[in-house]
Amino acid sequence: PNVSYLTAIDRYAIVSIVVLLILCAWHAIIGTIVFIRDRYDALSPGSR
Repeated sequence: PNVSYLTAIDRYAIVSIVVLLILCAWHAIIGTIVFIRDRYDALSPGSR
């Protein structure tokens, strides 16, 4: 039936999607930081 309010399962689905988006962004940011840091360390003079 069509209802004009969010049910518990609707809220659960929305929160789950938001959590997944946050985790994807978190892993993308951390992966980028590690990649850039490793690349910078390899190019910087005095490494090795």
